[in-house]
Amino acid sequence: MELEKFTVREGEIYGFLGPNGAGKTTTMKMILSLVMPTSGEILINGENITKNKQYLNQIG
Repeated sequence: MELEKFTVREGEIYGFLGPNGAGKTTTMKMILSLVMPTSGEILINGENITKNKQYLNQIG
């Protein structure tokens, strides 16, 4: 799975579309810290998600 940059703005709704095996569920699991990325990092408001789990209260 390759995803260079993905920006979600507050108040907007997004969806993941793609064929089976494209990484939609894996991406969501990584955003929710259920699965850790093997490379790269996920930033929310400029902060690495592995260092601060408080952002989970804002996702839904």
